[in-house]
Amino acid sequence: MTPSPFTPDPFGLQKTTKSERLLGKKIPLIDRSQIAPNAPAMPEPLQVLDPMLRHILSSMPTEIRQSLSERQLNALNKAIATNATQHHLDIRKTVRFFTQRYYVVLLAGPEQRSPERLKQTQRPWSSLSTAVFTLLALSLGLTLYQAGYQQFLESPTPKSVANPLETTHPAALPWIQSEAECKGADRHWQDDLCYDSSHSPEF
Repeated sequence: MTPSPFTPDPFGLQKTTKSERLLGKKIPLIDRSQIAPNAPAMPEPLQVLDPMLRHILSSMPTEIRQSLSERQLNALNKAIATNATQHHLDIRKTVRFFTQRYYVVLLAGPEQRSPERLKQTQRPWSSLSTAVFTLLALSLGLTLYQAGYQQFLESPTPKSVANPLETTHPAALPWIQSEAECKGADRHWQDDLCYDSSHSPEF
């Protein structure tokens, strides 16, 4: 019985590498004949450093997988393994929460994706949603400002407390019967009465 090409360590070959230690597991070697059984044997096996490549190869149709050359496989292996180890911060932990186990990965490093790839991964509605949110925030802020300013204008102006002796208290002078007799800088004639503005409130 021929072993499956993608079963763990089908030929008993295992080797621990730096990338494997970072991932916390052992990755078996893949012989070129395992990927394309009908292809001629290669002098050295192809070492897959990243489990993602094994997953990609196993998900490919058989005819496409067998058409890959050694050079193409090495290029894929190098690209995936390089991208997996070019992070300044690489934390991989298994967190247990009650009866469930979660695998948490935290990666941080310089942005190396091309502008074309960033443009492809950017969601088309993200810019639109940002613009709409900004307009709504500006409209809300302007509305609140106008409401507060209008309320400020309509609020009564606080009156200053003045000295009662310095405040004028016009009083009518009943003994003056005509406008001609109502003379003085602090007096004025109104409603057939003579008013004195310098009248003391204590009078």
